[in-house]
Amino acid sequence: MKNLFFLLAILGCAPTLYAQTWRAEVQSITGNSKVKTLKIRPEMRVNISKIWIDNDSLKESTNYDGYFLGGTRDSVYLRLKEVKTSSILTNGTRKQTIVPGKYYLKVPARDSAFISLALKQMDFLSYQDDKRSGYAEIGEPLILGSILVMILSPFICYNYKDGSFNTKRYKYWALGSTAGLTVGFAIPMTFATVYKQRKFQFKTGWPSKDARVWKFE
Repeated sequence: MKNLFFLLAILGCAPTLYAQTWRAEVQSITGNSKVKTLKIRPEMRVNISKIWIDNDSLKESTNYDGYFLGGTRDSVYLRLKEVKTSSILTNGTRKQTIVPGKYYLKVPARDSAFISLALKQMDFLSYQDDKRSGYAEIGEPLILGSILVMILSPFICYNYKDGSFNTKRYKYWALGSTAGLTVGFAIPMTFATVYKQRKFQFKTGWPSKDARVWKFE
């Protein structure tokens, strides 16, 4: 009943949440006291991690992967894609469990599940525009196609009747495949810069020992 009430409340707030970019200030607590403003738009891909056990014998953490719906001064709301639980023992043994978002809650959802996470529960946050992965995938078939053209072009330009090789035609095929390779590599690099993943660590030493640590203002 409680989960049903929460779901109805989220759906009721959805038009408001989708209408605006969520902003929150974070301040560095390591190095200089730099302040940044997080700007997360609805439907951005978000990863939030929390470490529950952190001692000499066991490290256990949960990662919530989903799409941002909105936030308040103390919480954020996600449409879950999947939830990953990881355990690491001191002897190096690792265990990982991945649960699709719609099965994570006690009452399974039909297609996706909504969850609220308090800012104080965050030990790590990353977000990016999900368009980055979509645009980056365009480059892969272009690269593969250009390599295929490069391999086949000598056979295409060879005249099997008289045993001659058309160098002029080969030049154009080679230039085309080279241009395709250049564009194919440039697309993911360009969009990786435009849609750069933002990462913020809120716990000293986890998940990275040397990363800058932040706190919410």
